[in-house]
Amino acid sequence: MNIKFIFLLCIKVCFSFLNIGLRKCENCVHFIDYSKDNNINNNEINKCKKFYKHNLSNDEIIFESIINCRQYDYLCGIKGKFFEEKPTEIIVIK
Repeated sequence: MNIKFIFLLCIKVCFSFLNIGLRKCENCVHFIDYSKDNNINNNEINKCKKFYKHNLSNDEIIFESIINCRQYDYLCGIKGKFFEEKPTEIIVIK
């Protein structure tokens, strides 16, 4: 049992090192969270303000889904090359 525990712990540590520096869309200033409005946890409906299409005939703006943005290197890509960290909120308790 100890060997199994140590093995699982090693796997968890290795995966945590892989996630260091991972740029998550949820932490980006360009992230639009539509799932909160619809009570759905689905990244297909969450959008990116950085990439959009503007229809001039009806003045509609269509934002790109974060799934598509992270799939294509000419957009943000897997590495999140246009990622900008959201400013951290400081809570002061008096």
